[in-house]
Amino acid sequence: MQKKSIILYLMLTLAGIPISSLVAQNAEQLARLNELALYFAERHNQRKAEALARARNSRMITSQELPGLGKMELMYFKDNQPYYYTTFNVNAAKTTSTNHIQVGGSSGYNLTGSTETLGIWDGGTALTTHQEFGGRVIKSDGSTGTSGHATHVGGTMIASGVVASAKGMATQAQLHSYDWNNDFSEMAYAAAAGMLVSNHSYGYIRGWYGDTWYGNSSISSTEDYLFGFYDVNAQDLDFVANDAPYYLVVWAAGNDRNDTAPPGELAENDGGADGFDCIGQEGVAKNILTIGAVGDLTNGYTTAGAVSMSSFSNWGPADDGRIKPDLVANGISLYSSYNSANNAYAGLSGTSMATPNVSGSIGLLLQHQRNLYGDVVMRSSTMKALLLHTADDAGNVGPDFSFGWGLANFRTAAELIEENYNTGLNIREFELTESQTISFQVYKKATQDLKVTIVWNDPAGTPPSASLNPRDKMLVNDLDLRLDNGSTTFLPWILDVENPGNTATKGDNITDNVEQVIIGNGNEEAVTVEISHKGSLSGGSQIVSVIISGNKPFATAPINLQDNATHTSGNSLQLTEAYIQSNRTVPAGLEVNYVAQDSIVLKPGFTVESGATFNAQIYDPTNNWVSDSRLLYPGFIYERNTSARFEKPSNNSLSFDPIFLPEEPQERWFNVAPNPTIHSITLDFEGLSDGQYPTSIQLLDQGGRVLQTYTKGALQENGNTISLVRYPPGIYLIKGYFENGIQTQKIIKNQ
Repeated sequence: MQKKSIILYLMLTLAGIPISSLVAQNAEQLARLNELALYFAERHNQRKAEALARARNSRMITSQELPGLGKMELMYFKDNQPYYYTTFNVNAAKTTSTNHIQVGGSSGYNLTGSTETLGIWDGGTALTTHQEFGGRVIKSDGSTGTSGHATHVGGTMIASGVVASAKGMATQAQLHSYDWNNDFSEMAYAAAAGMLVSNHSYGYIRGWYGDTWYGNSSISSTEDYLFGFYDVNAQDLDFVANDAPYYLVVWAAGNDRNDTAPPGELAENDGGADGFDCIGQEGVAKNILTIGAVGDLTNGYTTAGAVSMSSFSNWGPADDGRIKPDLVANGISLYSSYNSANNAYAGLSGTSMATPNVSGSIGLLLQHQRNLYGDVVMRSSTMKALLLHTADDAGNVGPDFSFGWGLANFRTAAELIEENYNTGLNIREFELTESQTISFQVYKKATQDLKVTIVWNDPAGTPPSASLNPRDKMLVNDLDLRLDNGSTTFLPWILDVENPGNTATKGDNITDNVEQVIIGNGNEEAVTVEISHKGSLSGGSQIVSVIISGNKPFATAPINLQDNATHTSGNSLQLTEAYIQSNRTVPAGLEVNYVAQDSIVLKPGFTVESGATFNAQIYDPTNNWVSDSRLLYPGFIYERNTSARFEKPSNNSLSFDPIFLPEEPQERWFNVAPNPTIHSITLDFEGLSDGQYPTSIQLLDQGGRVLQTYTKGALQENGNTISLVRYPPGIYLIKGYFENGIQTQKIIKNQ
């Protein structure tokens, strides 16, 4: 075992994290997380020692308890400016609809988070012996003492409800509690060990703090330039997120808005005259979830206008125009556990309180996912996309720089996870490769808006030079989402960084690593979803998470079609001659009766799934002639570069000469499992000797287009496993070329 691996093992063991939970990251990502953790630790120790020595010489405050259970602590100096961490202080479950998915909730899910381990970093550790925790809190670093703020935040996440009004979100989850010293290093280690979500209700002091201004006057004498600024702290969070793609960091937006300057001071109030641009540097990282605070909704969400913004919650945008905060949750007068005694409680307000409302509720969604899918873990970008997609609109229509994408709604999120489990239509993860366009069809419901949201963990950006409000784009991989219903191309939301109070419009989003498109008409129609990118992709590819709602399976009722006709009655499928002649599928459960004049041409890739039927007829209106119906059997898949023609011959009998691949081969040399699959398949060659291995294996789409070709050596080196992560759900073919023939087997990718 290498030295760094030994260090990682010891860190995880001391943190109480079982090594068996090392999941999700690949070896390269684990190695980079290890490198980051060691680098962050060395940097923190050096900067902290220098800061303490400098503070002693200058008789500066290094650590101080604050009114309202708060705390501030010196971390380091930069450009002669002290950087202090501070806690963000000033009937949560109902506001975010979490109560509906807890035990006794109306959804019937009865989630407790019992299968999950959450993380918390704070200005000290939680009181592990508090009666609300029941031994479920583990102090995971070497810090001494406890923190009232951490105990309060931890209680919001996992308190069991000994006192009913202090009940947390995930009432049976485990909690690993860390002091905020050396936080980035510990986060990297915890992520390497498999941690999936952590809470951070603190950040650096920015702008006015009491009568002291913490801005850098050499950059700006009127505004703290680090509000909205993507600096090295934001970059480091994005580094960790990209090497830990299943770990979601939930960070408080902060409470600076409306902090006022003393009379006669040159520096303006935090947030200026309009309240915008006052989120600190950590909160503008691209790949985290940044949470603002709103008032309580005791009866749950009703309308956007009913969601009341707190007086203190920080507003975006990021300096480059990205939408921040991401979400809002209740953060006013939240009652939770406190560390003065094992049965002590306190009420607090702040984004510090809103953030654990979200991170604890994510623990319930993780359990819900696990209950349905076993050990199939949702990527952090997918969880983030799900939460943004299902949020209730608040503030202006669409996203804005105050409420972000809206008020978190965990009931809707949980229901969409279950809907996807039952249909496979709603949650997808793709790998977009260089110059590729991912394209697939969905079928819009008439009674609901079709909404599609994409999120991707964008590579870490390069911080601009220290300056006030630089507009340098931090987006590295610029992905594009478009919806097309055949007559209109629908574009994503965009906001104007120069006019932050304006309502969102639609256009080409070149700023955010989140895009959302909505079709709000009342039509039932087929819609094409396209995901592409501009320029080149850093790393050559990009994993993108896709959430879809307002869609349903393609029609299940029989339909009759004629040449170039479009039929959209009831549950029927819109299917035209152009559809038949393209790379399309008749889904399981659908019966199609297709009638055309003179001829029907089916192009390569047209497929009839198992459980579907396709009847073809030709008519001649002049001679009143109609052929007998000819059934295309399930499993009908056209070979590459081949088409079949149905046409009226001179003797008035239907000519039919298709070329297709049967579902079951005559000879079999390998089996494929699992099938259906989600991520990958493994080929079992049933004990064949090396000489009997196939000369090559091809992965083809349902139209017969070759997607990948594997030589014998490459296949064996990869453990006979073929990844399907980069490809959309659908039917694929595995084609093996053997000395004695060819075997083709159909596989189904569900999501």
